[in-house]
Amino acid sequence: VCSSDLLRRVDSYEKYSVIAWVTASNAKFLLLTERPDLESTRQFFTDVHELYLKVLMKDRKSVV
Repeated sequence: VCSSDLLRRVDSYEKYSVIAWVTASNAKFLLLTERPDLESTRQFFTDVHELYLKVLMKDRKSVV
């Protein structure tokens, strides 16, 4: 996780919170959750971002 990544609660709906994460590469992810826990949410987004990058790199390898 880079220090320039942004993790923030952006909205709420009834008992849910909408959490947004914007990475240094400007990738944007949203999470709808009942109980936002900052550390767990950050770890979840880090895992999702790593998988996202693997998918992007796989697509590049098939083109080359």
